[in-house]
Amino acid sequence: MTIRSDETIVTLLVSYVLYNTLDELVDGLHALTTGDNYRSVRIFEEPTTCEMRFRRENGTIRFELCRFSSFSRVASRKPGQMLFEIEGTLAEVCLPFWRALRNLQTRFSEDEFQLRWRRPFPGSGMQKLRANLSRLLR
Repeated sequence: MTIRSDETIVTLLVSYVLYNTLDELVDGLHALTTGDNYRSVRIFEEPTTCEMRFRRENGTIRFELCRFSSFSRVASRKPGQMLFEIEGTLAEVCLPFWRALRNLQTRFSEDEFQLRWRRPFPGSGMQKLRANLSRLLR
């Protein structure tokens, strides 16, 4: 997984074990579109763990990506190493994630995705997210 802005590029080697990262990401983005103020998404890199944090503050979304040296550090909520941070509107933060997820969804058949990731793609969550983003961005 690569996350980039104009100034920063971070590449993570996401593992399919331990966390259901794609479901958490789709659910978290959907929750932000329905008014939730905070969501986090866990990413297992073996042996490190990362956490994507989405926080709504004063009409903007703050996105942070932190790396922890072990699983227990995420559970303890210690700060970790900040890898990436950005603030923007809901559209500026959520749309790039939706586009990347949509690209992943259409790149492989459902069976091929399940074989590669060992989990089904969160298609129903993507439908809900798309509907909410479409409604909010009109």
